[in-house]
Amino acid sequence: DTYAPEFVPILIQHLNTRRVRKNARMALAIYGEDIINELVNHLNDPYENRIIRLSIPKVLALIGSQRSVEILMSKLEEPDLLLRYEVIKGLSKLKANFPNLKMNREIITKEILEETKYYFKTLTVLKSEQSNGENDGAGSLSKARKL
Repeated sequence: DTYAPEFVPILIQHLNTRRVRKNARMALAIYGEDIINELVNHLNDPYENRIIRLSIPKVLALIGSQRSVEILMSKLEEPDLLLRYEVIKGLSKLKANFPNLKMNREIITKEILEETKYYFKTLTVLKSEQSNGENDGAGSLSKARKL
């Protein structure tokens, strides 16, 4: 059986291998909802390889189930900016490819507004520091978060 469950952990680890990442995502998606719990465990594990965590929203988007929507919606407040970005992209792909799936527009709109405010504050701080001759990107982000 090609879709034996013992292949799932191997495929998940291959999400970290650039040259086979896309194939690993597609292979994982074929398993469908049967592997969502395992994907969520990796997604929620802060000690998991970052590239693997960043790849999981794409796998969930390929699975295309209501459960995928629910999981990604629950990660909209993820503190990791890049992971949150991948979550948003995953939701966008789900909406485009599976228009019958239900998404809470109020939550999405709220998160888009929060994201926009955060980026506006960051740009404001960066512009202010640039005008003042300062150039500390890390300091700028921490200042923006305090606004």
